[in-house]
Amino acid sequence: DSIESRGIDYLLNIQDRLKQAIVKMDLNYIFINASEPIDRIATKIDNFLKS
Repeated sequence: DSIESRGIDYLLNIQDRLKQAIVKMDLNYIFINASEPIDRIATKIDNFLKS
């Protein structure tokens, strides 16, 4: 799509700006590193939802 056609630097900039917005809005959030094993991700999500 049009965002992807702008390149990786643009995508990383958008990702960083989204993270900053989430933090500034003081939302209840969790950032997930998709390169982690799926069982570790699932545990983090479960713990987040239980807290």
